[in-house]
Amino acid sequence: MSKYNEYFSSAGLAEQDIENAEKAVALFEELYGPYRFETAFLSGATFESLWLFADDLVGEAKHFLSDDADASFSASVFAKRITRWDMNKENYTINQPANADSKLSVRFVLNTGTEGELNASAENCNQLNTILERYIIPNLPE
Repeated sequence: MSKYNEYFSSAGLAEQDIENAEKAVALFEELYGPYRFETAFLSGATFESLWLFADDLVGEAKHFLSDDADASFSASVFAKRITRWDMNKENYTINQPANADSKLSVRFVLNTGTEGELNASAENCNQLNTILERYIIPNLPE
């Protein structure tokens, strides 16, 4: 059982899907043991991607809910490497509780050209807001 299970359950993942998410987390933790990822985020209406964040590293598992053969994994160091971020919101006020109609989308670009897109709806907007404030904005160069 990973430290993210409470989040996975509250986001609406079924028990089998939580097992698949845990497998993805375990892979990243095996590869990046020294970097204890701190925060998870399920992106998309049907959770197309699982993102893991640490202060200086971000990992993404795409299609992690499907057969292992279809899953893909990537990671990037992003400490002070974000050159741009964009946000779109609908029926959501930053730092306020989300409602069933809330939508929030954040896209970031690294100085390597790598891009990430995070999408949330309903209460998952609160988790994305936390990621924006804790990991994305602080990693803009000064």
